[in-house]
Amino acid sequence: MIRVQMIGNLGANAECKNVNGVNYTTFRIAHNSKWADSNGVMHEETLWVNCIGRYLEAVRPYLVAGKKVWIEGTPSVRVYQSSKDKQYYASMDINVNLLELISSKDS
Repeated sequence: MIRVQMIGNLGANAECKNVNGVNYTTFRIAHNSKWADSNGVMHEETLWVNCIGRYLEAVRPYLVAGKKVWIEGTPSVRVYQSSKDKQYYASMDINVNLLELISSKDS
């Protein structure tokens, strides 16, 4: 089994989705990386990760845009073709098993 841990900032407020009578909480987090190349030029990259989890209803009010969370879960990669430009894209999804709020709702 592959497990990942990630710390990131929520890009938007978490949402509730209902699939076949089961409630899921969905949200996206961003992980930022900064580095300098061999010439000293700074670079920055943002990786967006789609997250979905069950049993997160109690913390959903705290999962608001900009807040920092730690998650652990099972990753999957999804490849899809855009209907707009017919290009292929990939996204990383995490089935969240554990979640910890790092910044409070009011901070």
